[in-house]
Amino acid sequence: MSLLIESAIKVSLIVVVALAVAALMRTRSASLRHWVLAAAIVCAALAPAAARIAPAWHVAFGGRSAPPPPVARRAVPPAPVVVLSETITVTPSPTLPAPSERWSVGRIVFATWLAGALLCLAILAIGFTRLTWIASRSHRVENDAWMTQLVAIAEAFGITRPILLLQSDHPTLLVTWGALAPEIILPIGADAWPADRIRIVLCHELAHIARGDWLVQMLAEVVRSAYWFNPILWIASSRMRQESEHACDDAVLSAGIEGSDYAAQLLDLARAVKRQRHPWVPAQAIVRASNLERRVSAMLNAGINRQPITRKGRLSAAIALTGVTLLVAGFGAAQTLSIVSGTIVDPLGKSLANATLTLTSVQTDAKHEVHSDQAGRFEFVGLPSGDYVLQAEFLGFATMKDRMALTGENVRRTLTMQVGSIQETISIKFDASETSTAPPPPPPPPPPPGPGVSPPSWEEFRDRVRAKRASDPCAQSSDGGCLMPPVKLKDVKARFPDSLKGTKIDGVVLLHGAIGADGYVHNLQIVSSPHPELSASAIEAVSQWQFAATQLDGVPIETSINVTVNFSGR
Repeated sequence: MSLLIESAIKVSLIVVVALAVAALMRTRSASLRHWVLAAAIVCAALAPAAARIAPAWHVAFGGRSAPPPPVARRAVPPAPVVVLSETITVTPSPTLPAPSERWSVGRIVFATWLAGALLCLAILAIGFTRLTWIASRSHRVENDAWMTQLVAIAEAFGITRPILLLQSDHPTLLVTWGALAPEIILPIGADAWPADRIRIVLCHELAHIARGDWLVQMLAEVVRSAYWFNPILWIASSRMRQESEHACDDAVLSAGIEGSDYAAQLLDLARAVKRQRHPWVPAQAIVRASNLERRVSAMLNAGINRQPITRKGRLSAAIALTGVTLLVAGFGAAQTLSIVSGTIVDPLGKSLANATLTLTSVQTDAKHEVHSDQAGRFEFVGLPSGDYVLQAEFLGFATMKDRMALTGENVRRTLTMQVGSIQETISIKFDASETSTAPPPPPPPPPPPGPGVSPPSWEEFRDRVRAKRASDPCAQSSDGGCLMPPVKLKDVKARFPDSLKGTKIDGVVLLHGAIGADGYVHNLQIVSSPHPELSASAIEAVSQWQFAATQLDGVPIETSINVTVNFSGR
């Protein structure tokens, strides 16, 4: 939303300058005032793009500001899975919940702006559709009284484009629209108008075409739709429409029509409109009750400047407003930027070097990535205000996520990573032939051991593992994150319950527990199970497992374990 607010401020400055200049030009012609406002609307529409080429300049309003440093903006790959054995893996799982999708203030403001802009554009589109429909149902005017004056006045105004003169079945609709192929739509009774009214109406409408008023007014409508919340744009659009009507009135009077005759014809048209209002369409009408009195007063005032704008005047106003636009577009108040810093450690408080930390903007989705140093320190600098998600990743540890809101202050965090969970999957299959009453064949005899060599006992195997762990360099390291995964010392397979054999009841049992620092499995809980006897068989087996415990920095620690037992019958 900061970009929208900044653009709105810049657009407001440009338009305010134009409104102020137009107010100071009360003694100049309406044509010149309209040109100043029209040029301002065009410059306002181009201001966001002009900010890319305009020379930047800033004004600090207090507080600390700093240019944002170059940061890496790339997607961070997910933490890899670490294989500990054939069946056991460490899978990072977040210990802090991911940021919720709740609506922040920024998102609510953005949604409100978008809804307003779409509503304004929808109204404009409906008006275009209505105008197109009316034009399609109108018939072409071929009356000599109209066509003769149309050609003569168009040549007098220097119009070379083809002009389509239409007559609708609406009693009061009199508008001009279109840029490349303009159309004048007359009301149903226009063929009975006297010659002087025909001349006045054609002079006024052709003046709009010669000046390109419809295209400029539609651009103003689009800009006003984008900044619908900005009253300055509404004021400028209304003022520009009024000046356009005054300029066309001046063109009619300059064509030799008396002000009193023109005013009388306008009042007659206004009375017809008052009796039956015409539908709103995106085109200028010759009569609007809101400014009719002012227009009539201006028509009867012989001292008003009615000179059309010269080419030199157009160029001078355009150059001046372009300079204002570039000046305003390059302006930006120096932002008060934030620094997010801190240290990242393992559960024993030792620093984690080369951990990957990513700070993601909720509003723009921009990603800033850094890595911790040998002491576990990290720092993000030059961060604009907004909502961010901080994510920390380290091999073998659970991914950590945290949400923060920055408003220009510095933030310091100490992040404690947690060891990832252990995942083991086993499959238990039951064959229907197992229900036979015949005893199973005896297992083959084990191969004889080599001379003087006997297989190690469980105690000897355990002692070997412990001895290997004792010589682990992690125990002497001052760096954190030195992780030795657990090693299974005793494995017990789950059995398919006898009572369920042949019942076609099978499925997956999910268990969650912990491998304690003593290597035993504790606190087994059933996450899901298709049948109580399947879960009982799984718990009976898993509770007998024994491990050489996970070691972190040479210290045995407790780790969580997730077990998936697939019971399958066929």
